[in-house]
Amino acid sequence: MKLLLPLLLVFACAAAKPPFDEAEALQNGQQQDRVRDLYRAAAKSDPDPLRREKAALRAADLEWRVFRNAAAARELLGTLDTTDAWLQRARMDRDFASVQKALAAAKTNEDRRNAHVGFAKLAVEQRRELPRAIALLEAVIAEAGPRVETSRLLLNAALLAGDHATALRAFRWYYADLPSLVPADPKDLGPALAKGRLYEEAALLLKGDADVAACAGAIKRLREIADDHFRKAATGDESVRAFHKAVRAAVPKDAERRCGVVYTLGETDDIPGMHYGHRVLDERRTVEQYGRKGSVRFVLLDNMVANGFMAWIRENRSGAGGWNEKDVIYQVRPMYANGPVSAWLRLTDPERRAKDDREIADETRHRSLRGVELRMERQYLETLPREREAFIERYRREEFDHSIWAHEGRHAIDHTQFGIDDAEELEYRAKLSEIAFAASPRMPFAGGILSLGDTPHGKANQRVLEGIQKVTGLKDLTQLDTLTDEQLRAAARALDPLANAGRASARP
Repeated sequence: MKLLLPLLLVFACAAAKPPFDEAEALQNGQQQDRVRDLYRAAAKSDPDPLRREKAALRAADLEWRVFRNAAAARELLGTLDTTDAWLQRARMDRDFASVQKALAAAKTNEDRRNAHVGFAKLAVEQRRELPRAIALLEAVIAEAGPRVETSRLLLNAALLAGDHATALRAFRWYYADLPSLVPADPKDLGPALAKGRLYEEAALLLKGDADVAACAGAIKRLREIADDHFRKAATGDESVRAFHKAVRAAVPKDAERRCGVVYTLGETDDIPGMHYGHRVLDERRTVEQYGRKGSVRFVLLDNMVANGFMAWIRENRSGAGGWNEKDVIYQVRPMYANGPVSAWLRLTDPERRAKDDREIADETRHRSLRGVELRMERQYLETLPREREAFIERYRREEFDHSIWAHEGRHAIDHTQFGIDDAEELEYRAKLSEIAFAASPRMPFAGGILSLGDTPHGKANQRVLEGIQKVTGLKDLTQLDTLTDEQLRAAARALDPLANAGRASARP
């Protein structure tokens, strides 16, 4: 306890310093009015121009999406002439002219690609300029790889344009990791889309299919219900009872059989919400850690209508990667599918790498844990093969191994063999398993263990970091990236009750 208190004070003091840092620490919680005000303050006063720009964009997003104050959002965006700011205006106003200004303001290839995707989103939404949207999306994919968002956007644009050959190609890109779902012939595309649980797209081709229509209609209704609930949850004004009643009324009868639906109502990180997705893979596998093992069912989910509050507030830039219920491990596929392509770009694209270099230098200068996270991610990426396909395959496999096998598998062991229900304790143990069993322990640190906050995940992360600091003798957690892989693994094992129990039982 003598060590814990000073560390907690250090973290509290750090969070209370600049408004931008405090907003970042609170951004995944329900105090979004406070987060907005902190970002507004940072947009005016932060000495770093890059952070001022980020703060203005994030405050504007909250004004528009959470507080429905478009005028306040426009006032904040009016101080910026950047691609991101103009694309935010385009979303608010559904305006092609703002997209053109976003393109004119582009300073990098990534800005240009984002502007082209912004154009395509408006084109699909308004069912206009579809041939141009298709051409732009194909160029973006050729240059930066097939991300799930751009592949699905291209799929929709092609279906609306009646271009089934392009739609099939987009579907193949979307499910590159599940090729068995993709047909060889465009004439089989409608049933394949339904089998792949993309019901809204399938409904464009299978107009007489009652099940497809029911599943697609439920998605639309539930998306609206979830958006309304999470908007209210952002300031703690939600009615959980009303939300649950609305969800249950909107879920189709026999939803699991008809639509492959998997959904849960409850709390994630202490915030009431919902996870609602569609099963695209279901198989049984075995998990073993420290001599404990069990059979668990693995279910892969796609077409997520909702994935908890964090995913909603961050617009799916982060969110739950999966969860465990008894002997079932659920993985949220969209949280993983882009990772390998994005990582490849971060390592090999000169502009993206230079941008990351600047952010690493900036965060290192601020002595933030974000800087440690970025440095450890770079260290990990540098160990991967330089050939693109080999890089992507290894990244995908190792991410799956630490975040699902190690993390969710540990939940299965702790639930079924030890009856542990405390969320913070479960997360603490699972994160220790990630570090101990990952091919590279740097990958889980780059994947979220350095994020703190007043949630079970954030508290568990803090316990992990404090424990590693104590075990290794680090004077400062910003030195975490100086530890070797084996030092990190050894520290995790030293802290893990299950690992220590195994060693104790092995003694004569």
